[in-house]
Amino acid sequence: MKISQPGIVILAAGKSERLGRPKQLLPFGNGNLITRAVTTALNAGKGPVAVILGAFSDEILPHLSGFPVHTVFNQDWPSGMASSVRKGIDFFEELYPDTDGLLFMVCDQPWLDESVISALFSLQRDQNAPTAACVYAGTPGTPALFHQSVFQALGKLEGDRGAGKLLRDMSETVAKLAFPDGMNDIDTEDDYQTLLKRLSLP
Repeated sequence: MKISQPGIVILAAGKSERLGRPKQLLPFGNGNLITRAVTTALNAGKGPVAVILGAFSDEILPHLSGFPVHTVFNQDWPSGMASSVRKGIDFFEELYPDTDGLLFMVCDQPWLDESVISALFSLQRDQNAPTAACVYAGTPGTPALFHQSVFQALGKLEGDRGAGKLLRDMSETVAKLAFPDGMNDIDTEDDYQTLLKRLSLP
């Protein structure tokens, strides 16, 4: 299941209800979480990058100015992450019809870097698997790479479960990459403060 013309979809449409402010714009490094995710995706050099926006799109867009990425507005974002997954697939199938693989990532995994993305692509190729996904806390999740043969199943996802349920359902055919820091995402203010404390350690 060779992937020769991939793309990357950054899922960034959520409302950050538990945090109470846009997690996409939380300061991190020399920018914020969304610019960190975009920079990581671009540095990976794995094809075009599309950022799926929804809530806070007006606030986020100015921060993406100057980055060579596509921004896609998902008007159905309140229905959950699955709608953004579908939007990403639809975008690539329309604008880049030769796309034969998509990597989905989120913007609130601050320890994700391009080496992890490259490792996923290598793992998928070496195992000739339809899907390669990072594993943390014993569960496969984002970032995850899908061959085009899985696009139809991804398009049938509903609600706020993203691709997690699909990854669990097809677990036996998923090439798994250990990424312990993947579990350190940002859902609450406490999560963010924990991140800042870790950054301040010598």
